[in-house]
Amino acid sequence: MTQRTAADLRDALLATRDLASARAARRAVTRPAAPLPTSTDHRRFERAVSAALAKGGVDAEEWDSEVAKARAVDRRRAEALKADAVQHSGARARQLAEGIEGQRKALELLSNMTNAPVPAQYDALDSPFLVWGSTGLSVLSSTIEPWSSRASFTFESSLGPSSAHIESVGTEQLSFFFLWEPPGDGYALVTVDGYLVLNGYCQAEADGGLFGGNLTTLDVDANLDLHGLPTPPLAQDGQYLPAARLRADATDWFSDDVTVPRVVYRGFDLRHELLPVPPGGVVVEVSVSLSFDYGIGAVSADFATGEFEVGCPFVQILVLAS
Repeated sequence: MTQRTAADLRDALLATRDLASARAARRAVTRPAAPLPTSTDHRRFERAVSAALAKGGVDAEEWDSEVAKARAVDRRRAEALKADAVQHSGARARQLAEGIEGQRKALELLSNMTNAPVPAQYDALDSPFLVWGSTGLSVLSSTIEPWSSRASFTFESSLGPSSAHIESVGTEQLSFFFLWEPPGDGYALVTVDGYLVLNGYCQAEADGGLFGGNLTTLDVDANLDLHGLPTPPLAQDGQYLPAARLRADATDWFSDDVTVPRVVYRGFDLRHELLPVPPGGVVVEVSVSLSFDYGIGAVSADFATGEFEVGCPFVQILVLAS
């Protein structure tokens, strides 16, 4: 593929992504508080329940004070866990890099085998032509480098008690795009493997309450998507793998605030088998996505502090027939 065609493809992908982001912004991912009872009704309810509890010897204000103390303890624990993860981020990054290097060497050996009955053809796409992050992410850096492309980003989103909305729902994504074309003039039948490395920290928070609190979920996923084909292929199980599932549930009455931290440290081999690719080629997108749903609370992800990062070292194409 010529450099001009590759540049045109990059511009087209960026335009498509920008359009998708604009549409998502117009839809608004936060839900207004209008469907809830009026604030007057809610305050009357709270006063009535507080009065009833006070008759039974329960002081609502004292309970709120104890929740605040518990909240501070939980946050200190989460901060300690993150500090430990940052301290070990370099060693973990080196371990992940060693695993990827082993995979690369195995690919090289397979490519050089000549004594097989029908030698397989392996193509390695060692550099993406584009690294892209959705508008809700703070992408601090991105590097396109053979066998070592990577990016660092942070993400934070929250709603407080005084917010005009009752729920926030959305998905943010960081993607690496690769291009592969068949060796001949016709179709090729291939198996695609995309490698993704995650080294970071995520957190979900939900505010509790005397009369029931909130639920916060944050799903981190590794994804392999295929673009530019005449007919979109059916998704396969190996294309989408969970990296982390965070669920902070503070919905019960008399619930404390809940903070759920998670160190995300893992490599993924994402696969789509038996893919027919036309002469025009296929664009392979390897990505990490953050899908969130919360009320009064917060979600965050850090893939930038210390040696935290997201890496996509290469995409492997096994040509079965061409």
